[in-house]
Amino acid sequence: MQQNIRPEIKKDIDKFGFCILNQTHDEYNAEKGFIRSSEIKNILIDVPAMVKYSLDNPSEKDSRDLVIGSAFDSLVFGREEFEDRFVCFEDKLKPFPNSDYRNKENVSARDKFIASNLPKITLYEKEVDTIEAMYSALKGNESARKIIDNCLPHCNIYWFDAELGCYFKCEIDGVHKTKPTFAELKSTLNASINGFRKAVIDYKYHVQVALYRRGLNAARKHFKHFKQEPINCFLIAQEKSPPYLSSVNFVTEQTFIVGDIELRNGVARLKDCIENNLWGGYEIYSDNPEGILELNLPEWYINRIQEEPQFDFNR
Repeated sequence: MQQNIRPEIKKDIDKFGFCILNQTHDEYNAEKGFIRSSEIKNILIDVPAMVKYSLDNPSEKDSRDLVIGSAFDSLVFGREEFEDRFVCFEDKLKPFPNSDYRNKENVSARDKFIASNLPKITLYEKEVDTIEAMYSALKGNESARKIIDNCLPHCNIYWFDAELGCYFKCEIDGVHKTKPTFAELKSTLNASINGFRKAVIDYKYHVQVALYRRGLNAARKHFKHFKQEPINCFLIAQEKSPPYLSSVNFVTEQTFIVGDIELRNGVARLKDCIENNLWGGYEIYSDNPEGILELNLPEWYINRIQEEPQFDFNR
């Protein structure tokens, strides 16, 4: 996985310990030979076979939620990048504007539009309306706006981590211009502290920011204003439905520590899969050599059924 690093990047890493490039999102994605946070998060969330499929089929893995999240991120940190990467298929372009895509003429018009605008990613008009509404609402959050306005957008870092024994790359949403701080923007269903905390655990955002902090620590010489101070992070959560509420969340040191523990576990698991070319499916959860799973009903369900009134068949 780490055999195809571009010589120019490898040379900088060998010399300075890191490489920072001013790249587009697509250029960043095209750089081979590095582990990124998505692979580590996926190996912690999914079985290895699912991760292997995603690695082998990168064009198939992005759901519409991920596409909208990426488009929102681009818009917040630079409208120019948004317009370079995305294009809108407006309803008026459909032969039958009031019909959906079960209409074959609409399907044909959409497919031709997508093909003619490649490599840009096509968004539907309703999706663009949602993204613009999210962006407008986020600008009304003064704390979020101050952080975003004081950040340099989209910092791409490449480095070798001696402790973990791997080359990594990360694409950080924003690095503060004057403080040892970075920011990550997350679109979410629920930006409340309890709702977003669940999303952090489910999607391993704490693992992601732990890796990003490692990257920033490796590149401290570049960020002279960091000095020797600890690096902080704000996770900015923006809801995807009206009234489009948002929250600014400071990542505590305890959260970083837990994220780093899971990060090390995820990297070890991923390296083992790569080195041995073993990508197990659900049988990895079995405790027998045949890989057979034992199906038990959950305790809460059993208790609920046992507490229900029993029907008397002898009446």
